[in-house]
Amino acid sequence: MDEYRVLIVDDEEELVTTIAERLQIRGMQAQTATDGETALKMIEANPPQVVVLDVMMPGYRWNRNLKTNECTESSNPGHTSYRIWFFGTR
Repeated sequence: MDEYRVLIVDDEEELVTTIAERLQIRGMQAQTATDGETALKMIEANPPQVVVLDVMMPGYRWNRNLKTNECTESSNPGHTSYRIWFFGTR
């Protein structure tokens, strides 16, 4: 069975590191990013199957940036679509 590729995005480094370690123990390929710009670059370079992200991350507007990122458009030929799980504290 192929490993699931998961990208975890949050500005709390300890949180994303802990989640990634737990997913790796369970056989998933987990990567982390602590800012939106890095996350989008990682998505473009090697699109994950699932993105778990904090939409309340300071200084980043996910709604605008994900809509303008061509890797998020499943109709875009040659790009992989993926699921995004949003979370926040408000």
